[in-house]
Amino acid sequence: HYAEAKDPARAAVAMNPRDPWAIHAVTHVFEMQGRHRAGAAWLEGHLEDWAVDNGFSYHNWFHLALFQLEEMDTPAALEVYDVELASVGEMALQRVDRTAILWRLKLLGVDVASRFAAVRDTWSTDVPAAGFYAFNDLHALIACIGADAGGSGSATEELLAAIAASASGGSTNQRMTRLGGLPLARALPAYGGGRWADAGDGMLPVRDHAHLFGGSHAQRDVVTLTLIDAAVRAGERALADHILAERHAAKQHTPFTAYWRRRVAEA
Repeated sequence: HYAEAKDPARAAVAMNPRDPWAIHAVTHVFEMQGRHRAGAAWLEGHLEDWAVDNGFSYHNWFHLALFQLEEMDTPAALEVYDVELASVGEMALQRVDRTAILWRLKLLGVDVASRFAAVRDTWSTDVPAAGFYAFNDLHALIACIGADAGGSGSATEELLAAIAASASGGSTNQRMTRLGGLPLARALPAYGGGRWADAGDGMLPVRDHAHLFGGSHAQRDVVTLTLIDAAVRAGERALADHILAERHAAKQHTPFTAYWRRRVAEA
């Protein structure tokens, strides 16, 4: 209910213009309506409110980078990463944001392998703690695969084993891992190893209930984008076209979607 969400979000900003969560809520409305230019203008127009002396600023920078990627402005998104995200603290969400931007850039053909190596090192301390939150575990695995061109390094294998071990039991996260996190985690090394059809076969059954493993619609779009890329690389044009058509209808006219339309047409 994005139109309905906009008014209370803007009302919250009016009550406290420096509330980063209120600014973030309006940002999500723009994101989900496919209004990437208006969303970028919103964040840039309130820069002094959310980006200065604010502990949540890194996540709004992440959203600005998403808008820039939707415009296919990869240099701008990479600059946001290097200046605003790469050196922020070590909370899990900060690592998630760094990993997610790098993976999207990788899907667009940008060489970010060295940056992924640095991000993987920040996740490595969490390998023994895998199983706390399936969404975070998946991003830790993405960082490992992004840093390892073959998708089969020791860090990847160790983390995948830890994720698998965390899927047994009846806790909320164990169910999240079993239903969404683990199937996706098993598909990603196939993608990293260039086994595109296997990666697509692993991701496709999970995509429609990926909400079960956490994150927002904007964050989980990374699953859809990876699936499209795997299908394109596997030469499965019909599947790639189908998944792209299902991507938020409001985004069908963005430069980012046009890029994928061309990629699919060439599959």
